[in-house]
Amino acid sequence: MIKTAEKIEYITESDALFMLELKERLDITEEDIDKGEIQDFFCCDPDYIKFRKCDGRGQTPFVIVTEGKTTYIITPYEIEPDEKEIVDWFLAGSENELDIENTWQDWKNVNQGIAYRGGSGYCYGLYAKS
Repeated sequence: MIKTAEKIEYITESDALFMLELKERLDITEEDIDKGEIQDFFCCDPDYIKFRKCDGRGQTPFVIVTEGKTTYIITPYEIEPDEKEIVDWFLAGSENELDIENTWQDWKNVNQGIAYRGGSGYCYGLYAKS
């Protein structure tokens, strides 16, 4: 289970870059933003939400950042309520509801789930909701 704060908030990448506490944590200055030299949250293998069967890791990349009493789920664009439900399921404990191995071959048969690596390592944990 992922450790989260008291409050979970879903925000887009552009909103996150303008939030002072995240800017400071990521060492982003106003000058960096003005110059366009900002850190791309999704440059290095983010986590993925899969909300309908598809090839690949999933449709929506996301990262989790906890700052104080808030855990931010940062996505490149606004996400659908179904996607939020999947992330909430994952954050609540996420035991696989399908009998799958942790392989991309089995992942192809998953309709909804999370491919999670948590910003470190090379391997994803695959969590199948349906």
